[in-house]
Amino acid sequence: MSVFNGVNATIRRNRIANHDGSGIITSVKAENLQVTQNIIQNNGFAGMPDAIRLEGAINGANVSANLISGNAGSGVFLFKPEGAVQIRNNTIKFNGRRLERAGKPLMGDNHQIINNSISNQPGPGVVVTSYPKSDRNRIQANEFDNLAGLAIDLVTQQNVEPQAYQQGDGQNSPTNSYQRRRKTGNFGIDAPQFISPEFIIINPKSGVTLVGKAEPGSQVEIYRSGKNAGTPRFKGKYRVESTRLSNRDYAASGWYFVTICTQNRAYFFGDVIADRMQLSAVGKIAQQFWAEIPNHFTHTYIDAYVIMPNHIHGIVVIDRPHPINGDRYPSNIVETLQCNVSTSRDITQRDITKNPTSDVMRRIMPKISSKTGS
Repeated sequence: MSVFNGVNATIRRNRIANHDGSGIITSVKAENLQVTQNIIQNNGFAGMPDAIRLEGAINGANVSANLISGNAGSGVFLFKPEGAVQIRNNTIKFNGRRLERAGKPLMGDNHQIINNSISNQPGPGVVVTSYPKSDRNRIQANEFDNLAGLAIDLVTQQNVEPQAYQQGDGQNSPTNSYQRRRKTGNFGIDAPQFISPEFIIINPKSGVTLVGKAEPGSQVEIYRSGKNAGTPRFKGKYRVESTRLSNRDYAASGWYFVTICTQNRAYFFGDVIADRMQLSAVGKIAQQFWAEIPNHFTHTYIDAYVIMPNHIHGIVVIDRPHPINGDRYPSNIVETLQCNVSTSRDITQRDITKNPTSDVMRRIMPKISSKTGS
């Protein structure tokens, strides 16, 4: 989606995926732009790499409650913006798949980066450039995990090359003078220093004491990170709302658009060769089982479908002879369920050749887990 010389545009509750360039890009003017509750995935592998790229006059823009994952570059990239933007309550993960970039590179003043979850990035979480200057940016209450760089990287003015802005310039010298602060992104701040990289909890009831030093007036947030951390901050909170219609009975007659993706987008169903999809052995199994859906569900048949290297798109039609709740929607097409398919590496081409189809599928099917919201 491109917003060119627009005002008060709203991009809400869309799934924007698999485009050559950015999912959303602005130019000239995009004041009061609202980007909220979207799923933005797997964009930018043959063009502008960032999921959302904001440039031009963007004062009053708001990017909130989006799921931004699997894109080629940064999750949100600000380039020479005029005005300030709020970036809140987004889940930004597994981006930078083509270019090693920060989750959110910032330029300019007065931006607010609040309550976001940024993880699994091959670079820093947030980078703040200092050229020509960046000041009064509020970066607060975010959660960072599994980053290849710093959680927040404040770039110094001596590093003006694009790489420093996109990937950060690493740990800075102490900002122990006005000039060093002035020449550092966001007017500089020294990270807190603890006396130990580890703190042992001897008695859970009494907790643990963290000893270190921080700049006067600063606020230090402590949270656990990692897949076993159990941090409650974003659990059941700030998630992208389901795109299902709240008043829709999904057992009713209708045309339902379904997407099934392999775990980590692995090319498990085959590959595109000479502009044609060539199914692997497992891809042929997927095609077979898709075709057999009507055999397992009454009043159900399949319409158009396509099997791609790492996902399947298809339309499943429910055509009941008697309406549910007095309603029928024979011409409606409703996007419904997305699934992740775990493709274990222990299932090889040799396994498929040696073992019957039912045996291979018995090993694959228990690993399919549904994921709502698409």
